[in-house]
Amino acid sequence: LCSVCPVKAGPDRIGTAIIFRDITYEKEIDNMKTEFISTVSHEMRTPLAITKEGLSLILDRITGNITEKQEKILSTAQDNIDRLGRLINNLLDVSKMEAGKMELHNVRLDIVSLTKKIISDFELKAKNKNLHLRMSFAFDQADVFADRDKVIQIFTNLINNALKFTGEGGIEIVGKEAGDFLEFAG
Repeated sequence: LCSVCPVKAGPDRIGTAIIFRDITYEKEIDNMKTEFISTVSHEMRTPLAITKEGLSLILDRITGNITEKQEKILSTAQDNIDRLGRLINNLLDVSKMEAGKMELHNVRLDIVSLTKKIISDFELKAKNKNLHLRMSFAFDQADVFADRDKVIQIFTNLINNALKFTGEGGIEIVGKEAGDFLEFAG
């Protein structure tokens, strides 16, 4: 790493200071951290997938009947396994971003209809917390060129956090135009 700055005596520049710093060790540590996160995350996926599949078999009554109480407990476990899967994916995404290896698969999509679908997936959860959930966009349709999965992930995280930390009232996803861009907030 190299830093350059002028050396002044009063208003006059009398020289230049150049400072070199070897950051090889820091880069190695950063690479080791990224590799560790990636390895651990990938290793966690297999037992998570097996557990999720087992729960699905039980909840779908393929293994036999279950009581309503058992279904509630197993559904809660399945929801938490899904949450853990999302956390692992987020961790991998951060690791990929830091390493400059994040791949986006951009396609043309209507952000309004996609957001409506995402919101509809959370309506029951919001209703169970006595919260209203709505969207307010300054446009009826907006085709964007974006990675569909990442957009879903962003809105899902936004709504999940809003539901988690909102005690009363409601949650509104707002979309507006900002020059050549669209801005969204919750």
